Amino acid sequence: MKSQIVKNRSECKWEVRHRIAIRSSCFAVLVLSLLLAPLVAAVTTLPFGDGSTDYGNDFCYADVAAPVPQDVSIPSGGETVRVPMRVAWDDQRWPPPKPDWESLFIIEAWYNNNDYRANYPVFTGPGDSGSSSFYRDVPGVQQYTYMTVYYHAYVYDNLGNTVCSDGAWTVFHFIS
Repeated sequence: MKSQIVKNRSECKWEVRHRIAIRSSCFAVLVLSLLLAPLVAAVTTLPFGDGSTDYGNDFCYADVAAPVPQDVSIPSGGETVRVPMRVAWDDQRWPPPKPDWESLFIIEAWYNNNDYRANYPVFTGPGDSGSSSFYRDVPGVQQYTYMTVYYHAYVYDNLGNTVCSDGAWTVFHFIS
């Protein structure tokens, strides 16, 4: 009977060691996956384009600025590239009530003969102003290619007529 107890103790030690090893392996896989997750889901963010609208009873200005053309380093094997735009609007029409007008901001990225667009519409009444940003992700961007990006700002009145607009463009070249 005594040898049976010893045998069970040695089996128990073996079982405990393997459970610890299995748990350690699971923990190592979890830590490794958390460390590598940012690499798998990496996004390269391009410099911001800027757009603004400013309008009143007798004036309307739309202004857009694009980043300077430049080389952008991305990893080999394809990358998602984020194209951002900062926007601001200021509706100075007075006195209320006036019908809402729309400031429409657009990013239009051309890559590999595909058009990737994002719109940011803002409907304003007299005295409304603000700012924000938005972006468009372009998947599968490869090294040694280029992307042309257009930035637009429009102001539309309550009948859908264009009151003022502006646009600018730039080119990004992707390198290693």
